Amino acid sequence: MNLQTQKLLHSFEELYLVEKAAHDLYEKQLMDNLSAHEREVIQGIHDDEERHMKIVTKIINLIKSET
Repeated sequence: MNLQTQKLLHSFEELYLVEKAAHDLYEKQLMDNLSAHEREVIQGIHDDEERHMKIVTKIINLIKSET
C-alpha cells in the first residue's frame, strides 16, 4: 500500500470514528425524556449517522481491497 493510499485509508478510519461518536451521542440522547418531536428528530439524525458509518465502512473495505 503506497503512502497516499495509507493516508486516504487513515482519513476514512478517522471519519468512521467521528460518525460513530456522533451516532453514540444521539443514541444516548434517545434515552432521555424527550418530547415526541425531539425523539423523532434525534432518531432521524441517529439513523443518518448509522448510514454514514455503513458508507464509510464500504469505502474503507474498497480501499483495502484495491491494495
